[in-house]
Amino acid sequence: MDKHKELDSVKSRSFISVASLLAQGSYTALLGFAAFFMLTIKSGVYLLGIYNTVLAALGAFNYFTNLGLAAALMQKKKLNKLILIPPFIFN
Repeated sequence: MDKHKELDSVKSRSFISVASLLAQGSYTALLGFAAFFMLTIKSGVYLLGIYNTVLAALGAFNYFTNLGLAAALMQKKKLNKLILIPPFIFN
């Protein structure tokens, strides 16, 4: 019965993690769409190119930051929950 409780715990934590990831992604996409929509109304075409270039650069930086953080966490012998919370909340 202990393994059943552990499996249920893993399932519930996985569901919460996936739901959180989807909510954060949806919020970010909606915010980005609103910003892009306002930018298209208020500015010219040249500024849209700069905006898209900056967004692409930020996406690349975010991707490589996540890779570096994952590698650093995998090298730790003991993980503390206090270490894991801030990077994944603010990322």
